[in-house]
This record gives sequence, C-alpha cells and structure tokens, in this order.
Amino acid sequence: MARKTKAQIKKEQNEELRQWITVVILSAVIIIGILRTGIVGLFLFNLQRYLFGNLFWMVLGLGVGLILLNMLNRKHGIEGRNPVPIILIVCGVMMLCTYADIHDGTTGWNPFVDMIALCGQYFTADVSVNASGGLCGAFLYGLCSMLFGRAGTLLIIAVFFIIAALLLVSLDVYKKAFGVLADFFRTPGREEVIEQEQLELDEEDEKEPFNLWDWIAEHRKPKEPKKKKRKPQAAQFDETDEPDEIPYEEYEQEEFLKYKVNVVVLQLDDESELTESFLEDCAKQYRPDQVFIEYNGTWQAATILDLKLPAGWELIQQLTTVDANTYEMYLTNMRTMMMEQVFN
Repeated sequence: MARKTKAQIKKEQNEELRQWITVVILSAVIIIGILRTGIVGLFLFNLQRYLFGNLFWMVLGLGVGLILLNMLNRKHGIEGRNPVPIILIVCGVMMLCTYADIHDGTTGWNPFVDMIALCGQYFTADVSVNASGGLCGAFLYGLCSMLFGRAGTLLIIAVFFIIAALLLVSLDVYKKAFGVLADFFRTPGREEVIEQEQLELDEEDEKEPFNLWDWIAEHRKPKEPKKKKRKPQAAQFDETDEPDEIPYEEYEQEEFLKYKVNVVVLQLDDESELTESFLEDCAKQYRPDQVFIEYNGTWQAATILDLKLPAGWELIQQLTTVDANTYEMYLTNMRTMMMEQVFN
C-alpha cells in the first residue's frame, strides 16, 4: 500500500473534523426545530417547514445520513456514496407532497407564487398552516407542471424514485430478486412437460440395440487384473532436478470461462506501465472484487509499494516464492535484489 505523507494525513484529519462538525450542527438544528424550544427553535421549525415542507425532518435527516455514510466508507477505504440518489429522493418527496395538497388540478407557478405571498403566515406561532412540500417543492411542481402538465408531473416523480433506486442498488440485485420471484410463482406448464418427455424419449433412442455377437466378443476378452489402490504421496524431488522439470500449470483466460469463473488477465511488459492511472483505469473498467499481482522479481519493489491504490483497494498479503535449489546461487550473485524481494 502506498505510504501517506504527513501532509496528506493532516488534510484527511481536518476534512473528517469538518464533516463531524457539519453533522453535529445539522443534527442540532433539526432537533431544536422539531422540539420548537424557545424563539430560536420556533423560528427554525417555521423556516424548515417553509423551505422543505411538512417532511423537513426527513429531508435533512437524509442529508445527515449521507454524510455519516460517506465518513464511514472513507474510514474503511471504500469510495463515498454518490449524492445524486438522495437528491432525487428529496426532490421526489417534496414534489409529491405539493402534488397531493393541490386538489383542484392547478398547474404552473400559482402554488409557488402563493407560498411567497403568504410567507408571513408561515412564521407565526400558529402551525396549522399547511406547508405541503415547502417552497422548494412548490418551485419544482410549478416547473414540471408547466412543462409536462399534472399527469406528466406525477410521471416525473415516479422517474425520480426509479432512478434513485437504480443508483442506490446494483441492477444485478433487482434481476436476481425478480428471477427468484418468477421461479417461485411459476407453475410447470404443458409445454415444459412435453419437452421433458421428448428428452427422455431421445435418450432412449440414442441407446444402441442389444447384439448377441457383440456381447459374446466382449466377454471373451481377458479381464485385466485389478490394481491395488495406492495412497497418494507427496511429490519428491531429487537434488539434481532442474527447476524446469518441476511441473506447473498456467491457465489462459479462456480456460476460466469454461468453468464460469469471471477472471481478467492483464500483462505488463515494462515497469513504467505500472502507474496509478493504470490501476485507476482497471478499477473503473473491471470493478474487481479481488486483485492478484504476480510481480516481476527484477523490478524494484518500491515501484508497487509507493503507488497510491484506488479507493477500496488494500494490500492484504505479500508472498515471495523461492526455489531452494538455486536460492544460494542467486543470493550470492544478486544479493541486493534477493534481499529486497524476500525481506521487504
């Protein structure tokens, strides 16, 4: 793993401190506003209702939750969450509240203009005034209803929620869930039964008919004596064995596809190709769960150890394999290189 400088560590600590201060301030504002403690609490309650509607606590709570989630992810080396899904959910909730509060089918900017005109009523001690989706919700509803009408606005709200759900959870999760539901409720139809019966008939047709002369010829063959089973023993190598004589297997990428193993093999021919941008491109293109690097022993170990790894990547283990038959020879002739690979 790349080593962080003191300046980078200090910068990350300051950033984390600023985020904690933001979370504490927002939480205090929400709690004081909900409890309406004193003049400040009443003002914060009315201000939040006026801007974000009756569900202001949920809007601000989602923001605080997103900040906390990103802080925890960065602490564990995981890339932060995209704020777009939370923004879409907040906009959809505010628009839906405004939509549900308008019963006469009004479209356009009238709800937004009314919110501005009646601004003073929302900052009184009387909390009976309905804020619906707040000023932000009225603005979004006015814009969408003017462009797409009332029915189109409802469709836009649904699109917001669907896009947010797709961004929050991987599409494969939905495919797997719908597949499980489909298999659960699916009943075997007549076509499937006919297809199964046809497969059984085809298997019977493929069997060769019994032939007397083939049966006699087969039984005339001398039977081979049964071999005694031997217990498997560990492979033993003589001291005179050359390294090339030790058996090993190297698989091509096509071999993994036969067993439905999702593996991508990349090869670098030069040490200069191993850069931070190369690792970032690999992380974005392949999104790997695990990464195995077979490092060239003639390259400097500092080249990979000093690299800044992509977000979520962490060096777990470093293994160095050495041939005991040639170890002393290499250590004598290339001591610096061997010491770096084995003891670094």
